[in-house]
Amino acid sequence: MDHYETIIKQNELLHVVPTLSRLTANFRSAPTGSLYFGFGLTAFKAPTIGFPFDALMFILSAEFLRQKFSLGKIHCLIADTHALSNAFCDPNHTRKMLIKYQQTIENIATVTGIELSTHTASSFDQSNEYQQLLDSVDTSKGEYVRRELADILWFHKFHDVKLKLGWLIHTNEKKAGKDECYFDTEFLNKCTSNMSFAYTKSGRTFDENRPYASPYVSISTENRILIDSNTNIQLLFKNFGCSKNKTKHLQSIADLWDTITNKQTDPSIDLSGRIQGIINTILLANN
Repeated sequence: MDHYETIIKQNELLHVVPTLSRLTANFRSAPTGSLYFGFGLTAFKAPTIGFPFDALMFILSAEFLRQKFSLGKIHCLIADTHALSNAFCDPNHTRKMLIKYQQTIENIATVTGIELSTHTASSFDQSNEYQQLLDSVDTSKGEYVRRELADILWFHKFHDVKLKLGWLIHTNEKKAGKDECYFDTEFLNKCTSNMSFAYTKSGRTFDENRPYASPYVSISTENRILIDSNTNIQLLFKNFGCSKNKTKHLQSIADLWDTITNKQTDPSIDLSGRIQGIINTILLANN
């Protein structure tokens, strides 16, 4: 087992083989630069309605990788402009969700002590520099993908990003298409191979027909744990149950939360109490 495999296996929320396969030789020899991940505000057919608990995977895993690889800054992009490229996304709703995501991410950073810079796509994507990068992207896969590729180029060029964090449902590239491997593969094919990628596992829902989903987008047709004042974890567990796989997934998030925040779990608190406590802590950060 090599050094990087040992590190990745310490975080149960990361995919080991896909991540190892996309760490460049340059990165392996001397990890450097900053780290970047993006939060979308829409799935393929519907806009987000709230901030999922699973999104913590990205922020916590980004800090995990930053520490283990001794990287620079963490950059988080909220893709508001990208969402509006879909006809089903209402500008008012998108703006509302943008504000909610910004506030929640700020709260998470405050209570965990993680230092990250949050960017909105609309804050830079009208600049001449970004437009030049966008014009340089040659892809036949549509405007959303074109912007995804331009974003990676932007953070690589202007923020010294060498590692992008994404998520996967399928570890087999041939089945990709509903996760970020789809964008990253196109980036490597069309832009530059001088970028490394790491991958978390997917988010989870309580729906048997669609158990796996984006970590950071929750749509109206799914039952999901949200970081929201109306969330009642005990009630959700009672109404929908919690499978063995989902239990392990949630425990891994709670354990990584404890690791990053240097907190000791009270053994008398069950999983639902741990999850509820994390959500309440985040919500109270701005009070």
